[in-house]
Amino acid sequence: MTKSLLALSVLAACGNAADGGGTLPDAGGDPVPAMITVSGQVAQAVYADDVSPLPGIPVRAFDRDDELTPIAEATADDLGNFTLSIPTNGEPFDGYLLAHDEFTQQQVDTYFYLSAPLSADSAGLLVPLLSPYLMGLLVNECNPDQAAGKGVIVAVATDSARKPVEGVTFTSAPAANRYCYNDGVWSPAPLQLRTIADGIGYMFNVVGPVTVTANKTGADFKPRLVTARPDVVTMVLIAP
Repeated sequence: MTKSLLALSVLAACGNAADGGGTLPDAGGDPVPAMITVSGQVAQAVYADDVSPLPGIPVRAFDRDDELTPIAEATADDLGNFTLSIPTNGEPFDGYLLAHDEFTQQQVDTYFYLSAPLSADSAGLLVPLLSPYLMGLLVNECNPDQAAGKGVIVAVATDSARKPVEGVTFTSAPAANRYCYNDGVWSPAPLQLRTIADGIGYMFNVVGPVTVTANKTGADFKPRLVTARPDVVTMVLIAP
């Protein structure tokens, strides 16, 4: 069942941006429109090659500096799909998405950060939610010393087209007490030292503002500042 997290995370890295080329829109270039659209699906993995949509899950967008008032919100439909219309005030959106199972409370919250501020529409995102059972399996396999009140970061290294990158190591500042990657059979493995083809790494016992960096010889990834919340998943894409 730990393979389920892997499958979902890979898909989250492979959505297509609305510019048609799959490249993540970021700050700079043309003027930022007054409203941008972010769309995708909320789902939980069932098998390593399958996912299960989660309908009825609220998805909200927040500015980085205001965690109390969402600037856009939607509810996932019967297929788990959602669309957010985010006001920009002419500035790139540099915030995060929150998927919160507020009705059944059977899933762990996910705070989802893209790899750069958005200045254009972005589509095809897959926002994962883990059951407490899957969360427990991940912690047990990678870091049994995970403390209550600390968070878990799931990072996905991608290229500019949101395709996962192999051979990457992650670091964080402040440092996590444990870094973990998936192995050749697609399961989290403490002895694995870098990403496989999925581009995924895990960081444990982190909380508060954390800068996540991806490292690979010959590649230049942009660090990303996230906020790791206690006892939930913070997911971040890291790209050039």
